Amino acid sequence: MATIESYVQPRRLYRYRSTENLERELDSIRKGYLYCAPFMKLNDPMEGLFTSSRLLRKSAKYRDIRNAIRDNKAQVGVCSFSEVCDHELMWAHYANKFTGICVAYSLSQLLKELRDDVSFVRMYYDETVPTVHRTSKDPYQLAKMVLSYKNYRWLF
Repeated sequence: MATIESYVQPRRLYRYRSTENLERELDSIRKGYLYCAPFMKLNDPMEGLFTSSRLLRKSAKYRDIRNAIRDNKAQVGVCSFSEVCDHELMWAHYANKFTGICVAYSLSQLLKELRDDVSFVRMYYDETVPTVHRTSKDPYQLAKMVLSYKNYRWLF
């Protein structure tokens, strides 16, 4: 099977943050950790939505697969980054209506310092929610796939 490879990585990643939790943000910088929000705490109500293919809906395991994806979404912590520091929509939504902060991170340092089980996933922007098909992927991988989609309006 063919693979997708990426030879270019951004030098910096940015996190838009509200100053309502400024002490937590400063503490995370001082102590070298990243706050990863649980799926249910994300502010986009469309986050994590998905549809199932007709073949999957006819499958005897349909309900089990949907429930497993739902349960696994609850196990994924999300720490959102941007590749740009001047995105107005990000400032408006994630930095408390332009009153927050934008923290820059070196991607190479993050990759060196974070645990091996941490994944960086590039978001896929589309006007439709993802479709889950009959697959051999485990529910955790499907949950991460579902959470890697955002509405195209968030792109730029």
